[in-house]
Amino acid sequence: MGHIGPRTIDLMQRKGFVNRLDLMAPNDYDHVCTGCAHGKSHRKPMPGTSNTKYGKIELVVVDLTGPISVPTWDGYVYVLVVIEVSCRYPVGHLLKSKEEAGGAVRDVIAMLECQSGLKVKRLRSDNGSEFINSTMNKFCQWNGIIYETTLPYLPQQNGIAERAIAIIFKMVRCMLHSASLSLRYWGEVFLYATHIRSLLLTSGLDSMVPYKAWTGRKPDVFHLQIFGSIGWAHIPKPVHDGKLQSRAVKVQMLG
Repeated sequence: MGHIGPRTIDLMQRKGFVNRLDLMAPNDYDHVCTGCAHGKSHRKPMPGTSNTKYGKIELVVVDLTGPISVPTWDGYVYVLVVIEVSCRYPVGHLLKSKEEAGGAVRDVIAMLECQSGLKVKRLRSDNGSEFINSTMNKFCQWNGIIYETTLPYLPQQNGIAERAIAIIFKMVRCMLHSASLSLRYWGEVFLYATHIRSLLLTSGLDSMVPYKAWTGRKPDVFHLQIFGSIGWAHIPKPVHDGKLQSRAVKVQMLG
């Protein structure tokens, strides 16, 4: 009957939903069906959230996305996101090529270690060639970092970084289009959105935002402005010419 499951067949027979449905003895069909194995195989669902607790910079996860269809005004087409897992603290980088990813990751790790006074213990990424190479392997070996990679076709194992990129780019699209700006300014929006993300609640933390978890200080959000809003920038006296020249120039906030 179309390789339907035995439980459904048994229920139909017991309840009499159809006539002349005769079942074989259980031992006759209690085995792995080759047709079902080919047609119904699927992966078990991944856990929605991880309950593993990490110490500060014990685990850092990274992910790269791109190329973005529209380059920035200065030629960037890739985005690197680095997340310090215990604090969910995000750091974003713009890249012009995938080959720059390794150097950017090393720079971010150096910054995190310098600010925290601690050493990164584990680094996790997917199996992209921008990460899996001799330079990155040597960097991790020299610094005593355990390098973890996800299994093929299982991006969920790097879900923290994957979700961060998805959330940040939702913010990017909203801010970019609400400001009616050219798409080539998405790089500025991305960096601004990454900063804002560190000031927002996340399900991975209890009762604090990533900035507070990372720095120990409650953030002040007074400096945040609507992306694309209009302002006036003062022209310093040594720059403007003459008594009658304008003392300000009209500008648009880009981050």
